[in-house]
Amino acid sequence: MRILILVFVLISSKIFCLETKIKGTYLKNPSKKIYLYRYNDLLNQKLQLEAEQLINENGEFEILFDVKQAEQVVLISDNSKTTLIVEPSKTIQINIFPPKENKQISFLNPPKTYCDFSTDTNNINYKIQKIEACIDTFTDNHFELFLKPVLLAPLLPSLEVSIESKLGLKTVKEKNYLLYTMAKLYDASQPKKRIIRDKYFLSSIDFSNHEYFNFFRYHFSNALQNITTLPGGEEIESDINKKHDWEALVKHIKQADLSIKNDTLAQLIVLFGLRSWYNQRGNNQKNVEFLLRSTELYSKSKNVVTIAKNLLLELQQFQNGFPAPDYVFLNEAQKEITKEITKGQYLYISFYSSDSPEFIQEYPLYDKLRILYGKKVSFLFVSLDEKKETFLEFFTDKKVPENFVFLNRDRKILENFGVKSIPQNMLIDPDGDWKNYSVLSPSQGLENVLKQLK
Repeated sequence: MRILILVFVLISSKIFCLETKIKGTYLKNPSKKIYLYRYNDLLNQKLQLEAEQLINENGEFEILFDVKQAEQVVLISDNSKTTLIVEPSKTIQINIFPPKENKQISFLNPPKTYCDFSTDTNNINYKIQKIEACIDTFTDNHFELFLKPVLLAPLLPSLEVSIESKLGLKTVKEKNYLLYTMAKLYDASQPKKRIIRDKYFLSSIDFSNHEYFNFFRYHFSNALQNITTLPGGEEIESDINKKHDWEALVKHIKQADLSIKNDTLAQLIVLFGLRSWYNQRGNNQKNVEFLLRSTELYSKSKNVVTIAKNLLLELQQFQNGFPAPDYVFLNEAQKEITKEITKGQYLYISFYSSDSPEFIQEYPLYDKLRILYGKKVSFLFVSLDEKKETFLEFFTDKKVPENFVFLNRDRKILENFGVKSIPQNMLIDPDGDWKNYSVLSPSQGLENVLKQLK
């Protein structure tokens, strides 16, 4: 009986821990050892030795180890360090090339982190700062995972639990702040599913939480258009274009998408959806303004009234055909990019952050658009990274293209361009006037917009 139990335990362990193999060559170090390290702390990148293997006389090595789920590991030999993403029961073939400079480096020191918990954790402001710092640290240290969302997804629940326990998050407000901050990571890990929308988008709305609106403004802006494609959503077009009926509009949204039971959520969908439509549908601009003013006058929610007022101010400041603000950007080659220099072409500006999952996914798609439309459209990418090191590390060869600018969060420029969240994309016409203050990204159909430019 004991033998049967032991066999069962061994079989079970193999089911949940599948053996992964790393095969490789490192010609510079024959007859020396190579070491495999795993991270035992997702937040602070602490490494733990997992295995060591002798490199044979031909420079070949093979390491076998158990893997439960996709993770990052590190191979170290002398002054060479290689980071890999491994998956259960997979074989990875790798060739390691020696570094150009023969310097002895200590690889076991974890990278700099702002995710420490050494001071008072009872202060809510401290906790909020640390939540944001932990997410930023994780994003910087696990950048490769954002290129393969399916590998990122399994790590996030344990990251969330780790932050919650280490910071001692107990109140609803504290936990909500973590959820909203984590939402951008979950969204990047499962971009084709509605998990994020169902989990956070339809939850109670915390107006005091800027992370909620930074992330969900994008969802609010697109929800109205998406709902018009649902059965029962065809009335929404008529409510906006012909009836100008606010009450009917909110009613039909809730009828078309039965999951929207929160009246405030429905109103926010209308508000941000209309704001998005304002530039996409020029012939309906008066209707959009009318409906926003109706919200400002008749909504029973003070928060919704405030949002409507702010959106109306945006419309007045960034209307199509009105002059875009003057600007002077300085790129890494110390060349100025000004409004006068870019006149004669359309200018597409993207305010972004290097660790933004949305921008990481969108960036490769811009290459195709630059090739197709580069003669009539200039593309300018303005980084709002807090540190220049983060901005530079985005480029693997450290060579920054001339159309990338590190802004260092210049508040005056952000205010002039009305940047509320990132990534935020805008289009200026060849005369220096607004063509579209809130234009689409590549994955949302930017190419269709560029095709129509004359």
